[in-house]
Amino acid sequence: MKRTHLRLTRNVGQLTYLGRALDTKRKEETFEIRLWARKISAGESQGLILNTQTKSGVSEELLVQFGDEITATANDLSIGVMLMGIESWVVPESKEYQVVPSALIRIEAPQDCKILRGNARRKF
Repeated sequence: MKRTHLRLTRNVGQLTYLGRALDTKRKEETFEIRLWARKISAGESQGLILNTQTKSGVSEELLVQFGDEITATANDLSIGVMLMGIESWVVPESKEYQVVPSALIRIEAPQDCKILRGNARRKF
């Protein structure tokens, strides 16, 4: 089956849902794989702690350098997630500024897999 790639920037706590029969109105019931960045560190000790959830449980992986990759499988859906980099953004917080790290990831999935992030939906 033909596979494709999608690059996303994720902040801590942001969810990404994947599935062949993913329903945007019932994503919690219809996802096959759910990803979220639990922790992102920038600077010398940069890294991404990525949680992957399927119906059978949750796993946690540490990705620390460009090219680190994990695979997740649920039913007959198999995806790959690769760390492409860590970026830091400066966000004004009232009178002070807060540095917010974000992770750039690449998701590899079959073309018939749907992905949902925030309010956006895209078919692979």
